[in-house]
Amino acid sequence: MRNSQLHIAAVLVLFLVLPAQSPAQVGVEVQVVEGFWSDGQQNYLSTTGEIVFGIRYYNYSDSTVGSFRSGYRLTATSGVQWDHTWIEGNDGPGGLWHFTIITEECLDCDGVPPDLVAFNAMPAMFGGMPHGYDEEALRVGVVLGDGNETLNGNTLCIDSSFFPPNGNWLWSYSGFGGSFVPAWNGPLCYEFRGPDPDCCSLRGDADGNGTGPDIADLVYMVAYAFSGGPPVICQQNADIDNDGLLAPNIADIVYLANYMFDGGPGLDPCP
Repeated sequence: MRNSQLHIAAVLVLFLVLPAQSPAQVGVEVQVVEGFWSDGQQNYLSTTGEIVFGIRYYNYSDSTVGSFRSGYRLTATSGVQWDHTWIEGNDGPGGLWHFTIITEECLDCDGVPPDLVAFNAMPAMFGGMPHGYDEEALRVGVVLGDGNETLNGNTLCIDSSFFPPNGNWLWSYSGFGGSFVPAWNGPLCYEFRGPDPDCCSLRGDADGNGTGPDIADLVYMVAYAFSGGPPVICQQNADIDNDGLLAPNIADIVYLANYMFDGGPGLDPCP
């Protein structure tokens, strides 16, 4: 009888100590931020350069997240390989390093899938992910190298992952807040596809409205290249200098600005 009373008392204590909040208020979301393009209906991964995933951490609970361990696993269609994988935490004003001790680990990043990376926060007495935190906390990159048309039609996926020695996604609130599994919007899978080589209709028409090049096209290209704006519908239209590289890039932007405002050389017509 006494043991039963002790068990009931222990449960009541835990009930009173644990905050009444949903783990869905705390979680992780991932999206592709570089290395993709659109045909106007769907986004595809480029087959050249690198693919960069931006991973956002958020905490809208009433408590501070004191520690967490997060593993990410990159897989692909059978036979697909790339040069290597990298991980980099946000060291800017929105970085989690302001609040706690962060470690980034490249556990298996040789480009032979599955590749595995980890992003962890050490338990901190007075730190952690505070209430209201909502930032891109890290990026994970897949370096493809030179153009590889064998990637066409294949798929790259990113998902949460267990990792050694005990890296399950069991996060904890500071103090006696208890442990929980955070929300996660994965797994996410994307198809590799090289841009349609025959889509060029009007060199400089980056926003795809059928006119240009004009200031709207230049602004569209700058937004895509530097602030996460939407991808161009036809990369050949945005390949201003006609060098065949992934477009638009800084060289294309400089070329267009020089043409529009400085009397620079004209644009090659579409073939």
